[in-house]
Amino acid sequence: MLSRFTPPRKPINDSLILGLVSGPENQRTLFEQALLSQLTKLMRPSVIVRGLTDAASVRVQNGVELINHLPAAELEQLMVNAR
Repeated sequence: MLSRFTPPRKPINDSLILGLVSGPENQRTLFEQALLSQLTKLMRPSVIVRGLTDAASVRVQNGVELINHLPAAELEQLMVNAR
């Protein structure tokens, strides 16, 4: 398998739900909105990495943390620690 990440380990926080959003507009935005709608209903710790490289901002909307972009090492940590 070719990957920029190390082999997976056992999750540390298996209650965290991670959504990775990417792709061409406007489908990327539509998918993000649908995912956000579903995650807010779950009432569980959730993060959406939005795939927007223009700014590395973080905000919380309806209990879901929205992150525009992460460096590979930080993204890998989230992926390993999420359910």
